[in-house]
Amino acid sequence: MMLYSKDINYLDEKSREKGYEKDFKSNPTTGYEIVGSKQINSNEVEISVIEKYAGQSYEQSPPLPYKVFKSDNEWKVLVEPLEINTVTGEVTKGTPVHARQYMDN
Repeated sequence: MMLYSKDINYLDEKSREKGYEKDFKSNPTTGYEIVGSKQINSNEVEISVIEKYAGQSYEQSPPLPYKVFKSDNEWKVLVEPLEINTVTGEVTKGTPVHARQYMDN
């Protein structure tokens, strides 16, 4: 994931790696299915992906939008912040991890 993606949720590679490790422990992705694709141009493709999870109250995501782009002759997935309403399945743009503010109770 680190090698084949660009993730704008994190400010740097160190925080990204820590975030991925935390997510893998609490919300492991067990697989995925590409359910749609649309070529934008020779260097960019939009895809829809259903992610499958273990350890959650839901077993898979609704179709999630991703962009795949060519960078230095290699394809990479652009990971953008998304929010999923697990009741309705609606997917909207989210807040990057680095910009979230948490309040202590």
